[in-house]
Amino acid sequence: MSSFNHEIVPDYLRTKPEMDVESKQKTVADKAANISADAATKQITALNKICNSMILLVQNKKDEWKNEEGWIILQLNYLLLPRSGAVIRPSMRKCDGA
Repeated sequence: MSSFNHEIVPDYLRTKPEMDVESKQKTVADKAANISADAATKQITALNKICNSMILLVQNKKDEWKNEEGWIILQLNYLLLPRSGAVIRPSMRKCDGA
């Protein structure tokens, strides 16, 4: 059962940030208010370019992992097949993992 006591009440019921946090927040807000529209547009464009590059990098790595996983599963299936008189071999191409 949760309860309030004199140690946690100030942390949970605080409505105003501490002085150092409030001053840092004001500094950042003032700096953001004084930037020109052209500089803001350039910064946004640069950030979008970086984000798009990172998304592409993650997607490519994900596709590589899927292909590697598909190849490993194909090889494991070959090794785990019951041995009969028929020879069944996996193809040497990588599967897409789908």
